[in-house]
Order: sequence, then C-alpha cells, then structure tokens
Amino acid sequence: MTLLVGNLPCEVTEANLKELFTKFGTVEKIDIFPGSGFATVTIEGEANEERAVQELNGVEKFGQKLQLFKSAPVKPSDNPRQGGGGRVIEGLGDGPGDVIVIEI
Repeated sequence: MTLLVGNLPCEVTEANLKELFTKFGTVEKIDIFPGSGFATVTIEGEANEERAVQELNGVEKFGQKLQLFKSAPVKPSDNPRQGGGGRVIEGLGDGPGDVIVIEI
C-alpha cells in the first residue's frame, strides 16, 4: 500500500518527507508531484502505514495541516483526457475503482 499525502507546501522536499515518515518504519519510496501539494509515500508494512495515517492526518507540519489517505500504488495514466501526463492513484473515494488523477 501507498499513502497519499496532501496539503503539502510547494517547497517540501523528499528529505523532509523521509524524516517525517521514518519513525513509522522503512520508507521504501517517495514521489512528490511538483506544484500539486501532493506526494505519495510507501512505508514497509501495512500496520506502519495505518499508524502514520492515524498519527499524522490533520496534524500541522510544514506550516499546513496534512491530509493522509491509504491508496494503491501510483501508476502512469495513459488516459487521453489527461494527455498521458497524469498519475492515477486507485483506492480512494467511496467505492471500488474510484481514482484520483494528479496532473503533473
């Protein structure tokens, strides 16, 4: 599983996020979507991810209140509506198959 981290300031770095999430376990991957206020963080172990969501969701970091969601891995979008330049994050929303597309 992957965490979607929202409401990030534009100046947040991979090092900032790694430092924040390392206390929950081994950070396997971080993807920052420039200018979107979103990043994805993959932490080893679903229990660690769950704990990160519980402890950080709504907490002020980097001058803004973080929004955290559990999601499936991010994959490139080949949807022509997005010009093929988006990233699709599955597993968010009210039902199966709901997706969020982040334009980059």
